[in-house]
Amino acid sequence: MASGILGEVYEIKLCRHNFTFRNDWQTLIECGGGQLNNWGPHLIDHGLRLLESPVASVWSDLKRVAALGDAEDHLKVILRGENGRIIDIEISGGVALPSPVYAVYGTRGSLISPDEQDIQLKYLHPDYKIPTDKGNPGTPPLSGGFGGEYKPRWVRKTIMVEPANGCTIYDIYKHLYRAIREGVPFPIKLEEAIQVVRVTNEIKRQNPAFAPCPDAK
Repeated sequence: MASGILGEVYEIKLCRHNFTFRNDWQTLIECGGGQLNNWGPHLIDHGLRLLESPVASVWSDLKRVAALGDAEDHLKVILRGENGRIIDIEISGGVALPSPVYAVYGTRGSLISPDEQDIQLKYLHPDYKIPTDKGNPGTPPLSGGFGGEYKPRWVRKTIMVEPANGCTIYDIYKHLYRAIREGVPFPIKLEEAIQVVRVTNEIKRQNPAFAPCPDAK
């Protein structure tokens, strides 16, 4: 995204899908269960970072599909940034054919990661100039109609998911130790955590049947 090879990124999808008849305490509203409280904070935080803009609006929908408790196991959240970018978050225990965990759509190409193991890229060659012609109200030609006269020059790549800094999810505990014991600033800012809570509270407000929320500001 930062390199610009995908052009202007206008939509990003984050998905975590499976299908399971789950019946533990995390499926019960009285125990604080449901996907919003479970996986929700992780992907909402991720989405807010990828939004790269203040949030302009939040839309959400919670459903119970396969879980045996009374809490939601299917969560859909749409974040729209002030920059016009859309973040589409879907967390579900009721999807039998999973979507890619990441999908990034840009004006010059797309990126997907089916399983967090590889990243697949398809984007216009950096030397390719996007046509600047205007729309034509006339009848399309018999051959090459509907934009067929423009031949995109694509680049396709598959790269392994390997953090450049060598970190893993377990390094969070090292940062926590250094923050508490050595006074090293924690890499996650308090403002970022507050953003997640604000969005989560808005989702709860929109879906009171599944996620009752106190009148907290």
